[in-house]
Amino acid sequence: MVGRFSHWKGQSYLLDVAKQVSQAFPNVRFAFVGGTIPGQNEIMEDFKRKIERLDLKDIVIYSDYRTDIPAVIDAYDIFVLPSIQPDPFPTVVLEAMAMARPVVANAIGGCLEMIEDHQTGLLAKPGAIDEMANSILYLL
Repeated sequence: MVGRFSHWKGQSYLLDVAKQVSQAFPNVRFAFVGGTIPGQNEIMEDFKRKIERLDLKDIVIYSDYRTDIPAVIDAYDIFVLPSIQPDPFPTVVLEAMAMARPVVANAIGGCLEMIEDHQTGLLAKPGAIDEMANSILYLL
């Protein structure tokens, strides 16, 4: 995923999904790109602790803010947007689509207007870890 680290962007939720996916595909990698807003460093610290707690340190890659997002998306096989609250216009979904990456997202906010389920991407019920994991597994 690409996006600023915040509670509503779903990075923690995606770690739960990654745990499930990695049980079926141990060689899978999940890459998270985006920094935090100054003064919200605890979000990144919580994220790192959860990686340790779920034993995902070998499959999770994370990076701070970057300006070369096309190169980042080009490295992905699948693009996932795990926002757990509505994002009115997540342009990164359109960027991933423009780069011909399959997209998995929660059926919430602007994603409902950008993605036609099973036509232009896969939508999961918001908060349904199993559903998002199954969508990723289907693509893998």
